[in-house]
Amino acid sequence: MAEALGSNETGTKEAREKALKERFPVEKEEELVCEPTLLLDWTGVIMAWHLPGVLSEEFQRDGVGNLEFLFPDISRSITSSRSWRTQEDLFMESWIRGAIELSPAWYQQGQVPYRHQPEVSAILKASHADPGPQQWLRARALQNAILSATLMVMHPDL
Repeated sequence: MAEALGSNETGTKEAREKALKERFPVEKEEELVCEPTLLLDWTGVIMAWHLPGVLSEEFQRDGVGNLEFLFPDISRSITSSRSWRTQEDLFMESWIRGAIELSPAWYQQGQVPYRHQPEVSAILKASHADPGPQQWLRARALQNAILSATLMVMHPDL
């Protein structure tokens, strides 16, 4: 299904949604899954792992609690633009509203511009005015290591 989606899908075009549902049918629309499950596409490719209860309550609380380091940058991301990542009316009312990119070499992936060296996101550079993102990375180090090890077991070829 991932290959069928465009790079700027908004999820608001009914005809497109209908076409995708016909191309990738779901056997049972309303089934609640409460046990470990793999979500496969029709060719058997793993699309998602559902592993309820694998991450402890403490692990999850720490993950949410560490987001406080990112609040100033996240809240500035909300705009009235039509980008689905930061469009205000697509966020539920909650204490975390917004989007932030923290990927190293995000825009350089898959491209080799002439004499260009990949670099981290501007928000992660030491020169960024708010130290929150770097504090968040330090606070998330153990969680990131656990999740990376989990992905290595689940997808060893990646």
